[in-house]
Amino acid sequence: ATHDRGISAKNGATFYSRDAGRNRAAAEARAAAATTGGKSATTLEKTPCGIWLESLNLYDKTSPLTRDEADEVWATASTQYAREASGNCRCMVVNATADRVFRKFEMDALIGNPAITHLNSVPTPALEAVAAINPDAAFQVIEQADVALRQADKALASSATAGALTAATASVSAAGSGSGGGGGGGKPTARMMDLHVCPMITGVV
Repeated sequence: ATHDRGISAKNGATFYSRDAGRNRAAAEARAAAATTGGKSATTLEKTPCGIWLESLNLYDKTSPLTRDEADEVWATASTQYAREASGNCRCMVVNATADRVFRKFEMDALIGNPAITHLNSVPTPALEAVAAINPDAAFQVIEQADVALRQADKALASSATAGALTAATASVSAAGSGSGGGGGGGKPTARMMDLHVCPMITGVV
């Protein structure tokens, strides 16, 4: 589904700034996870326009464009994408530099878009006030919020894994107590053995 302002759903537009590919990977993983959860989320590269631009390999050594010229092409598309976004937009910008497209073009378009309420859960009016005085400081706020959100996501994932492991352990204990005549001395049941190869447990225990 698409939002009426553009091709990204409300709260679904996801942005990143290059840092050897890590932020892009994080942005695409976030978008994929949000989509799987029933919320339509996407990066520019997954839109029809982005797919076409990617196919041109504008940053490749064989490209007729310089890096700055390639930036301008992508900036035109990404700025429009930012203008059509709405709600709370996720921006993966940890360790990004000020000379990249996000800082030079997308950030201003996002902050200036009245349909966007937050960037990385930071209210846009607050970011706009900071940017009016010091744009670099506004970028730092967005970056710090990105760090905080990633830490929160990691903690949530760890908590979910711990909960699943506790439940699995309880199942193993219950299965063990019910086999071999009332004690743990019986032969492991098929259910107990299956739990040991469960992908959720592998690498955790």
